[in-house]
Parts: sequence; structure tokens; C-alpha cells
Amino acid sequence: MAAKRGKAKTATKAKKKSWYTILAPKLFNNTVVGETLSTSPALLEGRTIDHNLMYLSGDARNQNILVKLVIDSVKEGKALTSMVGYRIMPTALKRYVRKGKDKIEDSVYFRTADNKIVWVKPFILTYLNTTRAKRTDVRLNVRSQLAYYFSKTTFDAMLNDIVSGQLQNKIRQNIRKIIPIRGVEIRSMLLVSETLKIKKNIITLDSLPKRAFQAVRRNSPPRRAPAPRNVAPRTHLNTDSGSYVGKEKAAQAPRPRKTEAKSQASDE
Repeated sequence: MAAKRGKAKTATKAKKKSWYTILAPKLFNNTVVGETLSTSPALLEGRTIDHNLMYLSGDARNQNILVKLVIDSVKEGKALTSMVGYRIMPTALKRYVRKGKDKIEDSVYFRTADNKIVWVKPFILTYLNTTRAKRTDVRLNVRSQLAYYFSKTTFDAMLNDIVSGQLQNKIRQNIRKIIPIRGVEIRSMLLVSETLKIKKNIITLDSLPKRAFQAVRRNSPPRRAPAPRNVAPRTHLNTDSGSYVGKEKAAQAPRPRKTEAKSQASDE
């Protein structure tokens, strides 16, 4: 017992931590996101940060949107990040939905032009309640649009289009031919790694049914010939009576000669 009590306790030395500045991606002009403590730069790589898009873009309309950043490398005390996710807060989406309107949601995987897999969840809100067939047409049409878009667009270009709202506007302009649309949003977007389950569920143009490409054509109103314009008949002045007559009667009425008109003016 005395021998056990006489053993010296070894104290572990605490490693010194340092401050590192976290910078946003080039998409947001490498603005400062914040600072973090770490004992080694290698421990920072792979860390994720959820940041409000309003502080990165300077636009108050983006206050309900969060972007997901991941630290890729650390250079000279600065942690460089890249954007891998985008999502809208659920409380903001609940404020859009009201009685008498339908929401159309989907959850699909796509492959970009630079061979990256993206998990996308579109959100569509209608002006009025619609039938199930119409909602299916809208969902399939959005899938066909996104499948074509991602096959031609790189991941970095896609991030720029989603943050600026250009992709949402393109989708809205096409599906508004099917039903009146109040708004289109990308509820969530996330860069994922390829697995066997995800690989089977990746949407491509070849995997979509023909109905996805015929939805707009089937639901668009038929073209009609323009209605005839109600144009009033042209009238001409009858110089003899001083009244206006139709075109046919004016052609039959005799016109005064120039010499007679000059003589009448001289007599006056």
C-alpha cells in the first residue's frame, strides 16, 4: 500500500491553441466569416460552418437562408472554405403556405457537368388548389428542367445561379404554363458523396418518362386566331353637299375641277 501511495502523478501538458480566421469562398469575395481556436491547422480541415447568407451577400432578403461552408485548407493563419450546402429555414417556408394554395415538393439527386452529385429539394407554391394530375405534371417538368440544367452546368456555376435566384426564375417561367405559380424556391441543396443507393436514384434525361417532356405542351392553352378588329368604315367629304359619305359613294360623286375651284375663289 505504501508503495502505491508513493507513486508520482504525471500531469499531461495542455497544447497551446491559436486563433484562425475563417474566410468565405470566392463567390462571396473571401469575406471574413469568423474566427476559431485550434491546436493544429490540420484539425481544422473538414470542419463545417452554417452561416447566414444575408451577411455574405449584403441583401436583407436572404436573411432566412443558411449556407454550409467546409474548411478545405489553412494558409498563413487563414482557413479557406468552399460552399457545399444551401437551405431555407423551415419557419420561412411555413409563412408562404396559406389556405387555398398547394405546395409541391420533391427530393432528387442530379449529376453536374463536372461529375459531382447534388441532392436538391425544390419547393413550388401555387396560387390556387390544383388536382393531383396537375401537381404530378409540375413535379415531372421540374425534374426534366433540372436534369438538363445540371448536365450542362458545373457545380460552381450552379451555386452562383441558386444564390442569385436565376435558376428559380427559369423554372418558374416554364411551369407557369401549366398552372399559375406563386413562387419557386430551392428548399435545400447539398453536395453528397456517391454511394450505391444514391447512384441508383440519380435523375437523368434518359430515366425520365415521356410525360415529363409533354406536360407543358399538354396543359398550355390552344392557340387561337386573332379576333377581327372592329374598324369603322372610312369616310370622305362630299364637296357638293358638305357631308361625309362612305367610300363607295365618294367614288361615284363628281369631283370639281381645279379651274372651277380657282374661278369660284376669284369671284369671292
